Amino acid sequence: MLMTRNLIYTGVTRAKELVVLIGNRVALKYMINNNTITKRYSGLKCRIINYLKAIS
Repeated sequence: MLMTRNLIYTGVTRAKELVVLIGNRVALKYMINNNTITKRYSGLKCRIINYLKAIS
């Protein structure tokens, strides 16, 4: 789930001045070639709803 192109793209594009990639070249190449999009279930929506219910 974490070895996807969109994740590396997000990390690189958020950099303001400099990006340093440290790691395995094979893994990085795999991530660049892996354009699979997987849903991430962070639970954020549920947390926001619960928070709004609690304060109202």
